[in-house]
Amino acid sequence: MQSARTLLLQSGWLILLLCGCASPSHLWQPPADFEPAELWQAHWQNDDTAYAQILDQARWENSGSVEAERYRQNWAIHKGQRAIEYQRAAQRALAEPNNPAVQYLYARLYQDPQRLAAEFERLAERWPNFAWIRLGAAGSLMNLGQTHAAKQHLTAAKDWADARSFANAVRSRFAVATGAKEPWRTLMEDAFECANPDALYQIQSLALQHDQSSLAQLCQREISLQRAVGQSEEQRLTALLERGVVELQAQRSDSFEAFLRSMDTWAEQLNLPGQWQTAARYQLPAGLGQLLKPESQATAWSQLLADHHYAIVLGQSFGQSARLLILNGVQRLHIQWPGMDLPLEIHLAKSGSSSDRTAFAGAALFRGFYARRDLSDQLGEQIAVQQNRASELNLDTQLVIQPDRGYLDVGRLPEDVDLPLRLRAQSMQSNTATELQWISLLLHESGHLPDILPWIQQRGDLLEAVHTALYSLLQDSMLLGDWEYRAQLRAMASGHQPRWALAETVETARSPMAPYYRPYRRLLTDLVQVARQENLPALANWHLLSDVELSALARRLLEQKKITQLPAEYVADLIQQVDSLN
Repeated sequence: MQSARTLLLQSGWLILLLCGCASPSHLWQPPADFEPAELWQAHWQNDDTAYAQILDQARWENSGSVEAERYRQNWAIHKGQRAIEYQRAAQRALAEPNNPAVQYLYARLYQDPQRLAAEFERLAERWPNFAWIRLGAAGSLMNLGQTHAAKQHLTAAKDWADARSFANAVRSRFAVATGAKEPWRTLMEDAFECANPDALYQIQSLALQHDQSSLAQLCQREISLQRAVGQSEEQRLTALLERGVVELQAQRSDSFEAFLRSMDTWAEQLNLPGQWQTAARYQLPAGLGQLLKPESQATAWSQLLADHHYAIVLGQSFGQSARLLILNGVQRLHIQWPGMDLPLEIHLAKSGSSSDRTAFAGAALFRGFYARRDLSDQLGEQIAVQQNRASELNLDTQLVIQPDRGYLDVGRLPEDVDLPLRLRAQSMQSNTATELQWISLLLHESGHLPDILPWIQQRGDLLEAVHTALYSLLQDSMLLGDWEYRAQLRAMASGHQPRWALAETVETARSPMAPYYRPYRRLLTDLVQVARQENLPALANWHLLSDVELSALARRLLEQKKITQLPAEYVADLIQQVDSLN
């Protein structure tokens, strides 16, 4: 009996083994997973030697990974060795007829599309559970336009780690073939989390085909970031900043903190100072906003920016996504402000780029302000063209203006009869339009400092700020209108270039589409009223007033409104330092 039981058991194992040979699909498990991070790093660094060595070590015989062997085959084909690879794969397929991985690695080298699809269909019938074969069948059928048959294979393909990247690529191709709205969606993780070059290039190509310029630019900046490893410090820094801008433009980060984590990750990858998440910040009350301190001594990365003549403005306000402004070619001025221990830091930039694509020539947002020369010069050049056309201006004659009875009506201003042309022509007798516009911008941004610095010192009055904002909303239909009123008035009262500031005020006050139309119109109305109280000429003849008289007019309005003027020593230091840069 014992011998009979032994014989029966042996026969049973033999039957199971034979069944297994007849239906091998049930015995095959997913191939070994291959981690391609080092391979991608070698690719981005253009290190062909390291790339080839990694693939040689991970070849099929060593790793048992279909993914690794595919990459090695592709590399060899790229080098012109398709014939060698074809022969090697064919010999291996003959030697292992029951190995689906080996059969797949041979079939994928077929170049005739009809033969390729037919072979994968045959292999899928024998090994229906082998994911690589199903995916190969789906891809080959899509080549022939047979999307319905391809979908069946794609649906049947199991989720294997070793085949996941390839599966994502095939699904993206299927999405393209079937007209899906965002065919690149399945590739995003591979491209931006794993730095897979194939996925990244494919997304970029699809973005261009679908007129998705923001996505295409995101891909390009990611490519630049990956390639920057090993480059100079300045090149790595540039790649990091540009990557940050397009990240916010694409709105891929869920929150401001998530974006800062990404910046830290990229900085570590590029061997640059990090700690973006822990950087010191300016905070508005009640969580209304926050800004990373851009001053050069605040953080290691901020000092790095200063070393390479960069500056950034990075923050977030209530109800809005994060914004990043990169300032290039920055010269930093340090100017003492009365009552402050640390000097102000003024960032004078040659140019800039913003994640929200806005173009502000300047802004006072920290312990100082920034100003962009490129935007200032654009306006200055436009003004110069306009002034050159008006070559027959009479700058010394008093104009006879008929009484404007309508001025007494609410909201009306007296006619100025192209006063800005005369004021600017007088100013341009001693300087260029671009230089005058530049100084005017710096004085205007300086005019914001008396309102901004108390908040930087955590001495801001929240109730007063709310009152001013509501007043601005009612008077100017904008929350910050009164701050613009004050800044422009302070600039005009500073004693430097009051004619240029007045010209801008008059021009804006009669341009309803201008951003600061209402606050500047209110400012000009108040100036005209003070001028009438002082028995000064009509608005159209203010070109006959001296710079001293125009600045005095602005100061009298400051006194009436109880608005603090700019410290004279600050203005003198600012002008001196700016002049020393020229």
